[in-house]
Amino acid sequence: MEINSERTQKGTKETNKVMTVAGIDVSTKKIAIVFLFAGGRYTDFEIVSKKYNASDRFIDLATGFYSFMGNKHVDIVVVETVPFVQNVKTALGLAGVEGIVRTVCALYDIRCEQINNSTWKKALGIGKGKDGIAEYVTRLGYNMISQDVMDAYCIASAWKVLHDN
Repeated sequence: MEINSERTQKGTKETNKVMTVAGIDVSTKKIAIVFLFAGGRYTDFEIVSKKYNASDRFIDLATGFYSFMGNKHVDIVVVETVPFVQNVKTALGLAGVEGIVRTVCALYDIRCEQINNSTWKKALGIGKGKDGIAEYVTRLGYNMISQDVMDAYCIASAWKVLHDN
């Protein structure tokens, strides 16, 4: 397991709210995390497992995410719900990694909510597909390391929009 990135970007929008939201996008090999702070600043991380076997990756991601979240101070974690996928094995793997996130949050007493991808895209005015997400993030002036990190940023941003935060 490795943590790929720890970059912080400065935002331009100022606000009186002090809530830190963690947006999380999961895959069967990676957990992408963006901490979105007041004023639009963010920090992004990727917890990646390079194990070949799915069971080993699951354990790798679980222990990595648990260790990672141990010293983090966030008000809420928002994780994308598992999208509809045709492949049952993939759906189960995604649900398992989402379960890791929710379980770790429960263990650390961190509030955790789910949001589906059509809800967060609608909240931000993003159409279907990955191009709209990249355009949205680029329009804000951010250069993110991966599509998963862009998704995680949008998940956190949408939660703030939907909760007027």
